[in-house]
Amino acid sequence: MSVTTATRPTTITTARSATASLWRVGLAAAVLAAVATEVYTAVIRAAGVHLAIGNIGGTAKDVVDIGPGACAIMVAMCVTAGLVIATGLNRWAQRPAHTFSVTAYVLTALSVVPDAFAG
Repeated sequence: MSVTTATRPTTITTARSATASLWRVGLAAAVLAAVATEVYTAVIRAAGVHLAIGNIGGTAKDVVDIGPGACAIMVAMCVTAGLVIATGLNRWAQRPAHTFSVTAYVLTALSVVPDAFAG
């Protein structure tokens, strides 16, 4: 009597392929987020809303118009920074997903601080 066993092929994910996958998905998300942001700001502009940003401690005279493309550039810059952080945490953190979530929450909360003091 012979015994036959079935084995399932295992996939070994290397650090290089995990990093490449992280960047591929992250960059796709950055493009989609930038496009969505620009569509949203285009709709707001079409509704007649003036988009501007003030300087910290400034007055109403210190506001600067937000031009087309500015929001997309900021989204791309923030996503790129997030990808760099995620890549580092993926490599060196013991719990990368948890550490990234905590980091993202803290950085999101800190990003609101300048807005609170803008003119």
